[in-house]
This record gives sequence, structure tokens and C-alpha cells, in this order.
Amino acid sequence: MITINEMRKAVMATLKTYFSSITLYEEQKQGAEGPCFFVRLLSTKQLREINRRYKRSHSFDITYLPSSANTMDEIDIIAEQLYRYLEYIDLNGSLVHALNMRHEIIEGVFHFFVDYDFYVVKEKTNQIKMQKLEQEEFVHD
Repeated sequence: MITINEMRKAVMATLKTYFSSITLYEEQKQGAEGPCFFVRLLSTKQLREINRRYKRSHSFDITYLPSSANTMDEIDIIAEQLYRYLEYIDLNGSLVHALNMRHEIIEGVFHFFVDYDFYVVKEKTNQIKMQKLEQEEFVHD
């Protein structure tokens, strides 16, 4: 089954692949200088479907700190690239499709929000099967 840590690492690996020259942090760093990304997992939820099948959702906030004085041009370029590169990410050899992609500038800081939803199947547990069955038959007249 896919873990939360594997999901975070897959998003980070995708960003490293396409933005190799930009510094990448998992946590917000005080005094960090741009250009850099901060990747934060906002929430994860899991809903039970049928039997051992679950629907899992991961919501990410990718913050970008620009380097240039002309930040709006740089932010627009980065936003377009994030929409393109994060649409599908490779997770253990399978592609996971992004949902609800959006970006906004909050208090002068660029935020890119993306959700990844997929199904997971829990491993089947070995349950003890019935060892012995006794059956009796009666005939009624």
C-alpha cells in the first residue's frame, strides 16, 4: 500500500526533475532566498469503499519564493510549468493524476495547491479458517 511519505517524496521528486536549479525545502525556512520551493502536505484523508478498497486523498501546498524583482512574470511562468508538470506524477511506477489544481497569491506569497486522489487496497490478512466442522442429520417423519 502507498504510504503518505511515498506520496510526499513523489511530489518532491517530480519538482526536482523539472526544476533542478531551484532549491527545494520540505518545511518553511526563515531567511530563505529565492528562487526556492516549499512543499507542504496540508491534509490526507482516507475513505473506505468496498471490502479492502479505500480512496485516499492528499492535498499539497507548494509555495514559491521568486528571485527576480519582476516577480509577476516569474510567478506566471512557474505557475504554467507547475500546472503542466504536476498533472501526473510517478508513484512507484504508476502515474497518479492531479485534481483541483489552482494557484493564488496570499499576502504577496505564491501558493500552488494540488490534490491527488487514488485508490489503495489493503493487503489481505491471513485469518484463521475453521478447523473442524461437525454436522448432524435428522430425518423427521
